[in-house]
Amino acid sequence: MAATTRIIAMVAGTGGGKTVFGPWWLFREIYDPDIGRGAGDYLAGSASFDLLQQKMLPEMMAVFAYALRVGRWWGANKVIELREPGGGFWARHSADRMWGRILLRSAHAGPNSFESATAKAAWIDEGGQDTYTAAVWEALERRLALEMGRLLITTTLYNLGYLVQNVLEPAQKGGVVTHLTSPRGEATRTINEPAGITLIQYDSLINPRYSEQEYRRIEGKMERGRFQLFYRGRTAKLPGMIIHNFNRETQIIPPFTIKPDWPRYVGLDFGGSNLIALFYAQDPLGENLYLFRTYHSGGNTIENYTKEILDGEPMPAACVGGSASENQWRLDFANAGLPILEPPITDVEIGIGRVLSFHGGRKIFVFSNQTEYLDEIGRYRRKLDDAGNPSDEILNKRTFHTRDAERYLLSWLFETQNAEDALIIERQEATALMLPIM
Repeated sequence: MAATTRIIAMVAGTGGGKTVFGPWWLFREIYDPDIGRGAGDYLAGSASFDLLQQKMLPEMMAVFAYALRVGRWWGANKVIELREPGGGFWARHSADRMWGRILLRSAHAGPNSFESATAKAAWIDEGGQDTYTAAVWEALERRLALEMGRLLITTTLYNLGYLVQNVLEPAQKGGVVTHLTSPRGEATRTINEPAGITLIQYDSLINPRYSEQEYRRIEGKMERGRFQLFYRGRTAKLPGMIIHNFNRETQIIPPFTIKPDWPRYVGLDFGGSNLIALFYAQDPLGENLYLFRTYHSGGNTIENYTKEILDGEPMPAACVGGSASENQWRLDFANAGLPILEPPITDVEIGIGRVLSFHGGRKIFVFSNQTEYLDEIGRYRRKLDDAGNPSDEILNKRTFHTRDAERYLLSWLFETQNAEDALIIERQEATALMLPIM
């Protein structure tokens, strides 16, 4: 409540009381006589409609409708109408003008769910879940931009994606840290005024209602990394992370102008709603790859896709994309003027191995503005079995379009460049055999 920054992240263990806090913060943002923003639209977002119905909406109604009597629910529009201070509710029907509204939205519905209003403030619950993709966060930022609205995020940590990369890590780089310790647990407050972020992290036990016996029982049996995320609100390496050798400190770099003589390569993942193209440039001397652009579109014609992909770009040295069954996509692109090669590897696991070899050997450097790629690499992991061990199944595999696009291209580069290296070695050995013995 004392935080003055635009972004406040309340990152805590399971059962820490985060959702109970959210409505009271949002009420103050609206009605407080000193800092309240008054009439207008506000946002409250949950990770899914199920969580909205089960957790967020009951807490919102408990505060706004029942305790304070300043809100009423219009279910068809998923809107809580706000009462005018000193007056009443304005609307007679859900479509009528209101003094103020809280729009309840779900990240599971995608970024368009948040594109409906200019918001004066927003509360996002369970913002660490996988449904909060980079696209959803960027849509939310657009909704708050005009009014410079403040944002409260309450969540347990579930992955190392956008929230960790764009809120937690920036707060911790140069932030002022205060540690609070009690017999029941630890809390940490990090204030980074230049970044505009206040980060509050605490153990589940800080909630006095949480059972210490249960906390210790789970701590004794759960893998340490998962326990750090789920019960302490702290980042850690998760079991099952697929691109486990990506080093964020060394491989994420500031953007720079790609030299015109550097060869360009494009990896594509086809789809009617989500067509992804990743653009890499290769340093001819160091052989390092630099991811400098992402193209993401959908519902377009092949001709328009081709025009937009090539816009401002020289013809790539190679484009690689699609699965073995997607020949028609490649044929249509070729007819539109963009030849696309079929990946040489059809097995997903072997392709992932090729990607790992690039990250572990010849490095891939990623421009810091490639948020979709970085978000997906932080969420790309395997399902865990009942014992908490990684299985062979990739969690939500169909949603990771940049992962498939990169796998297609790097599989081809791995085969092509390894074949070239082998040919050079063969020629050197053959030449050596023909040299006279001195």
